[in-house]
Amino acid sequence: NAESHVHLEKLVASLVGITIIIVDDASPHPIDITGARVIRHDINKGPAAARNTGIAAITTTVVACVDTDVMVTTQQIAALAAYCTDSRVGAVAPRITCINDGTFIGEFESHHSPLDLGSVPALVRPMSRVSYLPATVLVCDVQSLRTVGGFDDSIRMGEDVDLIWRLIENGIVCRYVPSIECPHRPRSSMRKMLKQRYDYGTSAALLDKR
Repeated sequence: NAESHVHLEKLVASLVGITIIIVDDASPHPIDITGARVIRHDINKGPAAARNTGIAAITTTVVACVDTDVMVTTQQIAALAAYCTDSRVGAVAPRITCINDGTFIGEFESHHSPLDLGSVPALVRPMSRVSYLPATVLVCDVQSLRTVGGFDDSIRMGEDVDLIWRLIENGIVCRYVPSIECPHRPRSSMRKMLKQRYDYGTSAALLDKR
């Protein structure tokens, strides 16, 4: 929609000096934004497949996966990418905070966002205090991604948790760096906020089984 397109334009404008690839996952209105290469899916394949498409198109050794509705700068991406110069580190993520826009949802999400993993840095481990990393902003070593086969595009929800656990299972370090904060826009309606939590919940059984 128009609002999402505006957010995407602002995001691209804030990422000066780096190569930007937008994967348009069969949106109803094709995207055309100056400063970015757009790759379009003819049918909707989901976030995991969209990220894999973008990753397949790059030639760099580090890649940043960034969602449309988050704010991040080139400097923050560079600071996160520096962790991936350690050959053991395969993925690193900042703290995802929620913008308090004065609405009930903004107020609630700013204190109870499922994407906010807190203020204490951590090595990520299943069953620990920080047991996964959201792919809202996720900077990865490309070779590490290829080692584990990238995101599992058969999963529509929880694909980021699955990726992190497979990286760790293969002895690849994943780090949470909350000193870098990237604000996330709250859902625009109560219905969308509740759907987000419902969708997250539906992924739990599959992830638990894996």
